[in-house]
Amino acid sequence: MTNEELTAVYNPVPLGICVLNRQKHIIFVNKGFRELLNDKRKQVEGWPLEELFPVFEQSYFKQRLEQVFNQNVPLFLSSGLHGVEVAQGLGKKDAYCEVSLAPLIKRDDHYAEQVVLTVEDVTSTVKQIKQQKNLLKCLRRQLKESEVVKQIMEGVQLELEEANAAKDKLFSIIGHDLKTPFSALVAISDLLMNNSYKDTDGKERRRLYEAIWLTATQGIEFVTNLLNWAQSQSNSITALPCHFDLDKLLSELQAFYRLSMQKKSINIRLTYSTRNSQVFADMDMIKVVLQNLLSNAIKFSGNAQHIEIELAAENGNRTRILVKDKGLGMPAHTLKSIMRKKRVKPGLGANMEKGTGIGLSVCHEFLEANNSSLLIESIPGKGSTFSFSLANTAKSFHSQPVKDESEHPG
Repeated sequence: MTNEELTAVYNPVPLGICVLNRQKHIIFVNKGFRELLNDKRKQVEGWPLEELFPVFEQSYFKQRLEQVFNQNVPLFLSSGLHGVEVAQGLGKKDAYCEVSLAPLIKRDDHYAEQVVLTVEDVTSTVKQIKQQKNLLKCLRRQLKESEVVKQIMEGVQLELEEANAAKDKLFSIIGHDLKTPFSALVAISDLLMNNSYKDTDGKERRRLYEAIWLTATQGIEFVTNLLNWAQSQSNSITALPCHFDLDKLLSELQAFYRLSMQKKSINIRLTYSTRNSQVFADMDMIKVVLQNLLSNAIKFSGNAQHIEIELAAENGNRTRILVKDKGLGMPAHTLKSIMRKKRVKPGLGANMEKGTGIGLSVCHEFLEANNSSLLIESIPGKGSTFSFSLANTAKSFHSQPVKDESEHPG
């Protein structure tokens, strides 16, 4: 095409256009292209293309430019990859341009005599896209932060719900169970006062005294469990281990539950397969654990049955304590709930004795504080075995904690 033809065709186009000959020299620029050039580069006709755009000095782009001329393959330079280099060639700073090259082919020719190079200033578009990307990045960061805040709030809400549920449970227990033993004490005391003048041989008084003792014992046991459970829920449990004699502690507990066992004609059999009854743990916590296990064994045993307490050596540096009864036993679903450390609905004993349902929860918490765990085996109608192990020395107490045995083996 002649210069006049090129001017007529490309000057009205609102883009920057220049035309190259086969020597890759610029032979024509339109009005839009001149507007893209700075004042020092108004006259570029005759310039080699690579002098204006150094990117075409690279071998790859030289090869691609040859393809435009000889194979009629268009070439496009994106603003993202080479837009800054093109803009710098035009004398523009902080700008982005997009460039395309297309062959001008005569009807009967197989290759191009001329190539049209089109330049578009896309700086504002690129900057808008960058702003949008930055905004999107900021929004994503804020969204991530809000998700973190949401998770924290959900965690706090869950803790509050659990704390509220624990509070409701506490008041429910107090409202339904705490008043029962003390109401019984009032009723029995009233009977003592009203019937004392009729009782000539003292048998009736003795029966009532025993009833008072049992009721008071149940009340104390309940209040102790309640306070221990409340302590465990507040995460304020700290074990204070010391050396003590299990044999002596078990003897004290036997004496404490003597009347309860006499009432049901139950006897306790102690079996020691180890000579070492000395252990290292928090004595007060272990006393609470054994009180709960022994109390449960008595409650769920029938009349004239026996309970066995066994001490056995374990791993050379620990003693396992087993409390076995031949009582009611527990169904699988109840056992599963207990081993998952959930509070279960209080069950009735063999003689319809009531419980609180929190004693075993206290046992779990106190044993964990002493680097131990509770193992339960139970068969409905045949009885239950509760066991746990304690360290014999301070060294074994502070060594690797006992593996959690909360899964029932079978």
